[in-house]
Amino acid sequence: MGQKASTSDVSFLVDDDAYARGDVVRLVVMSDTHNLVSSAAHVPPGDIFLHCGDFTEDGTAQEIAAFNAWLAQVPHKHKVVIPGNHDLYCDPDSYETNVEKGNKRRRELHHAEAARERELRAGLTPDAWRRRVREELLSHATQYLEGGVISLDVSKDGQTPAYVRIATAAYTDIISVSQMRAFALEPDSQRRAFDRALGTYVPTKGGEDMPQSDGPLHVDVLMTHGPPKGVLDTFLRMSTGSETLGAKLAELQELGRAPAVHVFGHVHQAYGVLNGASVPSATGMTALPNTTFINAASKARGERLRPPVVFDLPLSSLRSRRSP
Repeated sequence: MGQKASTSDVSFLVDDDAYARGDVVRLVVMSDTHNLVSSAAHVPPGDIFLHCGDFTEDGTAQEIAAFNAWLAQVPHKHKVVIPGNHDLYCDPDSYETNVEKGNKRRRELHHAEAARERELRAGLTPDAWRRRVREELLSHATQYLEGGVISLDVSKDGQTPAYVRIATAAYTDIISVSQMRAFALEPDSQRRAFDRALGTYVPTKGGEDMPQSDGPLHVDVLMTHGPPKGVLDTFLRMSTGSETLGAKLAELQELGRAPAVHVFGHVHQAYGVLNGASVPSATGMTALPNTTFINAASKARGERLRPPVVFDLPLSSLRSRRSP
């Protein structure tokens, strides 16, 4: 789609001198780790850790708990996690259907979970199931969200209070050839989900409930599982991103509310960074020249993980210093 060339060299996203002076907030992002994390020693320091989903491979509760144990080692003050299409147990609305659509090995994995886990699942409403995922299975995520906007305090000692505003949305297209369809929605449902996710604040652990909003908010970072159409989304020479997400980004741009940074994963082969891109909209194509797109899909070929992507936001630029 005529986008600027992307790069897998992400070192230009940070300014170590500014970080040492306390002039920037540092974010570390990973995605699509698929059970491959073991030690957090290779996770760089920073203020906020982001994980854009697919922390499991088969989507079992045991895999989520193992990821949570690893997350406990990650030292960042804020640890924000959203689920991906592989994280089946996180999506009670589609869990049973998705398990039965899986191959024999995957079905056996889910059916063989401990008796206590099956008993707990049988007695839970969807809301209670989600609460258990958030408060027990992912207890070491300071914020676990399917969608919504959070505001994180990143104030430096002796400086003006500052907050990073992050919009989150786990929803992706339904991939016909994939058995892994947690949070995968048809376009109309996906559009409504993005509208809800980007139009409200949600409570955060240890924080106050934030006010509701009638429209999209200014955000510093947009965090989704998958990419928008045409942006770091190439798989087998095809553009596989979400047109619905692209249209939402176009809407935000037209309102003057496009995010400074959009982070995601999902398409493993498209890891990299793109400064500015164009997305499909109702009028054709809409350019987002001031948005940096980061595909942080961590899993490379085989059992190897790519390094996390690190980026800085100047404290002076944070939109949350101003009114929504």
